[in-house]
Amino acid sequence: MAPHPSAPALDAARVADLRALAGPDMPDLADEVARIFVEASTEGMERLLEATEGGRAPDIAHEAHRLKGSCGNIGAMVLESLCGAIEQDARAGTPVAMAAARGAEAELSRVLEAIAEEFDLGS
Repeated sequence: MAPHPSAPALDAARVADLRALAGPDMPDLADEVARIFVEASTEGMERLLEATEGGRAPDIAHEAHRLKGSCGNIGAMVLESLCGAIEQDARAGTPVAMAAARGAEAELSRVLEAIAEEFDLGS
Protein backbone atom coordinates (compact mmCIF):
# COMPACT_ATOMS: atom_id res chain seq x y z
CA MET A 1 0.00 0.00 0.00
CA ALA A 2 1.56 3.25 -1.12
CA PRO A 3 1.05 6.52 0.76
CA HIS A 4 -1.73 8.65 -0.61
CA PRO A 5 -0.14 12.06 -1.20
CA SER A 6 -3.45 13.93 -1.38
CA ALA A 7 -4.51 12.69 2.06
CA PRO A 8 -3.37 14.96 4.89
CA ALA A 9 -0.44 13.71 6.94
CA LEU A 10 -2.42 14.54 10.10
CA ASP A 11 -6.17 14.33 10.56
CA ALA A 12 -7.39 17.78 11.60
CA ALA A 13 -10.22 16.40 13.74
CA ARG A 14 -7.84 14.12 15.66
CA VAL A 15 -5.44 17.02 16.24
CA ALA A 16 -8.34 19.15 17.50
CA ASP A 17 -9.41 16.35 19.85
CA LEU A 18 -5.86 16.12 21.16
CA ARG A 19 -5.70 19.87 21.74
CA ALA A 20 -9.07 19.75 23.53
CA LEU A 21 -7.56 17.44 26.16
CA ALA A 22 -5.31 20.25 27.39
CA GLY A 23 -6.51 22.11 30.42
CA PRO A 24 -5.30 24.88 32.71
CA ASP A 25 -3.03 22.46 34.57
CA MET A 26 -1.57 21.02 31.35
CA PRO A 27 -1.81 23.65 28.60
CA ASP A 28 1.03 22.06 26.60
CA LEU A 29 -0.35 18.52 26.67
CA ALA A 30 -0.80 18.23 22.88
CA ASP A 31 2.73 19.50 22.27
CA GLU A 32 4.11 17.00 24.78
CA VAL A 33 2.21 14.14 23.12
CA ALA A 34 3.64 15.26 19.78
CA ARG A 35 7.19 15.33 21.18
CA ILE A 36 6.76 11.81 22.56
CA PHE A 37 5.36 10.63 19.22
CA VAL A 38 8.31 12.07 17.29
CA GLU A 39 10.84 10.28 19.49
CA ALA A 40 8.98 6.99 19.77
CA SER A 41 7.97 6.78 16.12
CA THR A 42 11.46 7.53 14.87
CA GLU A 43 12.93 4.80 17.06
CA GLY A 44 10.09 2.42 16.22
CA MET A 45 10.57 2.93 12.50
CA GLU A 46 14.26 2.12 12.85
CA ARG A 47 13.34 -1.13 14.63
CA LEU A 48 10.69 -1.93 12.00
CA LEU A 49 13.17 -1.45 9.16
CA GLU A 50 15.77 -3.62 10.92
CA ALA A 51 13.22 -6.37 11.58
CA THR A 52 12.01 -6.21 7.98
CA GLU A 53 15.54 -6.37 6.64
CA GLY A 54 16.15 -9.43 8.83
CA GLY A 55 12.84 -11.08 7.91
CA ARG A 56 11.80 -11.39 11.57
CA ALA A 57 8.01 -11.59 11.26
CA PRO A 58 7.20 -11.47 15.02
CA ASP A 59 9.33 -8.34 15.45
CA ILE A 60 7.86 -6.78 12.31
CA ALA A 61 4.32 -7.38 13.61
CA HIS A 62 5.20 -6.03 17.06
CA GLU A 63 6.81 -2.83 15.81
CA ALA A 64 4.14 -2.21 13.17
CA HIS A 65 1.45 -2.67 15.84
CA ARG A 66 3.14 -0.19 18.19
CA LEU A 67 3.54 2.37 15.43
CA LYS A 68 -0.06 1.88 14.30
CA GLY A 69 -1.37 2.66 17.79
CA SER A 70 0.77 5.76 18.15
CA CYS A 71 -0.30 6.98 14.73
CA GLY A 72 -3.95 6.68 15.66
CA ASN A 73 -3.37 8.77 18.77
CA ILE A 74 -1.69 11.63 16.92
CA GLY A 75 -3.93 11.52 13.83
CA ALA A 76 -1.49 10.09 11.29
CA MET A 77 -4.22 8.09 9.56
CA VAL A 78 -2.35 7.16 6.35
CA LEU A 79 0.65 5.95 8.34
CA GLU A 80 -1.68 4.08 10.69
CA SER A 81 -3.14 2.26 7.69
CA LEU A 82 0.29 1.43 6.25
CA CYS A 83 1.49 0.05 9.58
CA GLY A 84 -1.72 -1.97 9.93
CA ALA A 85 -1.15 -3.58 6.54
CA ILE A 86 2.46 -4.42 7.43
CA GLU A 87 1.35 -5.88 10.76
CA GLN A 88 -1.36 -7.98 9.10
CA ASP A 89 1.08 -9.36 6.51
CA ALA A 90 3.65 -10.23 9.18
CA ARG A 91 1.06 -11.99 11.38
CA ALA A 92 -0.24 -13.93 8.36
CA GLY A 93 3.24 -15.14 7.53
CA THR A 94 3.31 -13.19 4.28
CA PRO A 95 6.83 -11.89 3.65
CA VAL A 96 6.88 -8.16 4.29
CA ALA A 97 8.67 -6.43 1.45
CA MET A 98 11.25 -3.84 2.32
CA ALA A 99 9.38 -1.56 -0.10
CA ALA A 100 6.36 -1.59 2.24
CA ALA A 101 8.52 -0.61 5.20
CA ARG A 102 10.25 2.09 3.14
CA GLY A 103 6.82 3.40 2.11
CA ALA A 104 5.89 3.67 5.78
CA GLU A 105 9.20 5.40 6.45
CA ALA A 106 8.46 7.95 3.71
CA GLU A 107 5.01 8.59 5.16
CA LEU A 108 6.53 9.01 8.62
CA SER A 109 8.75 11.75 7.18
CA ARG A 110 5.65 13.51 5.88
CA VAL A 111 3.96 13.13 9.29
CA LEU A 112 7.00 14.50 11.13
CA GLU A 113 7.02 17.56 8.87
CA ALA A 114 3.33 18.15 9.59
CA ILE A 115 3.89 17.73 13.32
CA ALA A 116 6.71 20.28 13.24
CA GLU A 117 4.33 22.76 11.62
CA GLU A 118 1.35 21.98 13.87
CA PHE A 119 2.93 21.62 17.33
CA ASP A 120 5.51 23.41 19.44
CA LEU A 121 8.23 20.78 19.77
CA GLY A 122 10.58 23.06 21.70
CA SER A 123 14.28 22.87 21.11
